Amino acid sequence: MEQGAESAVGIDISPKMLAVAREKTRYPQVEYHCMAMEDMDFPPESFDAVLSSLAFHYIEAFEPIVQKVVSCLKPGGAFVFSAEHPVFTAYGNTGLVL
Repeated sequence: MEQGAESAVGIDISPKMLAVAREKTRYPQVEYHCMAMEDMDFPPESFDAVLSSLAFHYIEAFEPIVQKVVSCLKPGGAFVFSAEHPVFTAYGNTGLVL
């Protein structure tokens, strides 16, 4: 909303995470849905952009999610995501100095 979006939709499987999101974003144009990303079923060409932060390591298969995202993006839309790299979650000494 701060970047000029007319509306936004947030999904998360966790009601607690959605509660935190609602507390942090006081925009009436933001709509929240409690669901697994595997269950999202938005109409074709619904969004200009889809953002996902540190969530894909929780899913079993990446390709079906990407297909859903592509389906709901408008032509020329953007799909931006981040993934947690195993080096930051692995047990043991990696020898990596940060």
